[in-house]
Amino acid sequence: MIGRRGVIVAMLALALAGCDGTAVSSAQPNVLESDAEANVGVTASPTPTGHPKPQATAEPTPTPPPVPRKPTGVTFRFHNEVLQGGPGDTDGIGDYILKVTWERPRRKGTEIRVYGVTKCFDLGAGSADDSCLRKQTPLPAELRVLVARASASKGKVTFRLPLGGDGGFADEDGRPIYSFVIAAYNESGHSIFEIVDPGTYCGRIRECDTY
Repeated sequence: MIGRRGVIVAMLALALAGCDGTAVSSAQPNVLESDAEANVGVTASPTPTGHPKPQATAEPTPTPPPVPRKPTGVTFRFHNEVLQGGPGDTDGIGDYILKVTWERPRRKGTEIRVYGVTKCFDLGAGSADDSCLRKQTPLPAELRVLVARASASKGKVTFRLPLGGDGGFADEDGRPIYSFVIAAYNESGHSIFEIVDPGTYCGRIRECDTY
């Protein structure tokens, strides 16, 4: 039977073993702290509360208007303006006064433009058609000069042109104008051209025999 002295010696031995590091602690590492250290800088997303913030919605893009149809019901008139140089002087022939009217279109936001054509497309000798301009004739921009413009809602436009060197019309730079066309314009584009005055080869270009 172990006496009291033996118990005391055993207790001292255990105490000494703990002081020199030979004893192993049975405590487990703190897992929560380890996880927290490994995720430094990562912030958890807060749980949304209340109603979600409404998202801004883009306004719908307005639909552009359709390209206008070509003008219809077109008429063309002109006369010479007599300029008086002094008392009793009425011999001078001045600018032409021209007037173009149309029935359609008459929509607001649509503009009517009148162009003079600076070339006479002659069919040549022997042709029964002496018009300077005919349907389906290509009209590149370099052969057209803008001579008047007005809102389509007015239904008419009046303008003036100087006398041309060949006895016909001319633009402000003196280029001869042989015929006139008209078109309707809006923000989407323009209609096809409608002939206002086709002009004539005989009479504006040279005298032609009529027999």
